[in-house]
Amino acid sequence: VIDRAAIENALALDAAELIAALPGVEVARTGGPGQPATIFMRGAESNHTAVLIDGVRMNPGTIGGAALQNILPESIERIEIVKGARSTLYGTDAIGGVINLITRAGAARGASGFASAGRYGTNAFAADGGATLGEVVDLGGSISWQNSNGYAPLLSHDVRRGYHNRSGNLSATWHAGEALQLSARAWHAAGVSEYTGYDATFSLAPLSQDFRTAAYAVTAAWDAPAGMDARATLSRALDHIDQNQVDDYAHTRRDSLDLQFDLPLGAQQRLTAGALLARENAEALSYGTRFDADTDTALVYLQDQLHIGAGEVLLATGYNHHETFGNRWTWNAEAGYPLGAGLRVSAAAGTAFHAPDGTDRFGWGGNPDLEPEFAREYAPGLAWQGAGQSARIDASEN
Repeated sequence: VIDRAAIENALALDAAELIAALPGVEVARTGGPGQPATIFMRGAESNHTAVLIDGVRMNPGTIGGAALQNILPESIERIEIVKGARSTLYGTDAIGGVINLITRAGAARGASGFASAGRYGTNAFAADGGATLGEVVDLGGSISWQNSNGYAPLLSHDVRRGYHNRSGNLSATWHAGEALQLSARAWHAAGVSEYTGYDATFSLAPLSQDFRTAAYAVTAAWDAPAGMDARATLSRALDHIDQNQVDDYAHTRRDSLDLQFDLPLGAQQRLTAGALLARENAEALSYGTRFDADTDTALVYLQDQLHIGAGEVLLATGYNHHETFGNRWTWNAEAGYPLGAGLRVSAAAGTAFHAPDGTDRFGWGGNPDLEPEFAREYAPGLAWQGAGQSARIDASEN
């Protein structure tokens, strides 16, 4: 977990910079602020990491990974990262791992502000606030603004290319009873990303693209005193890119229903069952090739977390149905045990998959008969915790 204190200390320009220093995570960039940033976790490919915002899956259905370069740190409360094969709970793309960004809205009472300025006309402003009304309604919001005039990306093409981002985040929670909570969240980012590329005559030219990324969700949560929890979330994710000098575009809209139920079986065991249903529309025009494809997916999973003495065991299995590729079982098995003197040994194994996106199948040079990629991972680990110090060694084969 990267908490709010670490985010503020990092002075990062975007979410990609926040996770770039983590072990087992590599970030590759194609330029300055606003330029595409790709994530490689545990050596997996750039489209093998599932990215969520407040639990809403943000990976586009057109091409590549989620647009972490458009998520400003000022709108993030914390980042939760789990490494390794996780398709059992998260479906496609979760081969290298999963990143969940929790937004800032409603995270704290009161208000705060932020401002920064730097070279190349780079500056940022942000403000957030939260309040409780009548002890039953929590409200929160945040706004972020980032601008950079940029610099010339090529010595042979001395034209500055900049970046502009406007982000907003709103949250409302109604405590309808002792155990029932109803909430709604919205996160939205829009702006312009400028770069140098090739125009229709294959000559270097100053180009730009408009982007819009958003996540909306409403949740009903029931937290019983006995430890039983049930949640239902209805969400929509949007990822739009529109080129300004040509007609090319890439649009993704994904509607999802996420159901989860947690049941404690005594003091040492917890059972989790859930289902995730999604309908995705991917539409794009690139290099003169256009496609518009709808894809339905479904995931049903069961997970058991068990404490055996001082040790811990996790077993999970998921049944994935993909409209294009059929059905697939995935699983996870993990165990950890303390050895004494602050040492703890662990071992994990699991499977995952990545379904080809719309561009892979129907875009320029695509192949509609592509099969999904399947992964099997093994990961032993050893950790040590001392007085104010810790060390960890993980190995993985994927």
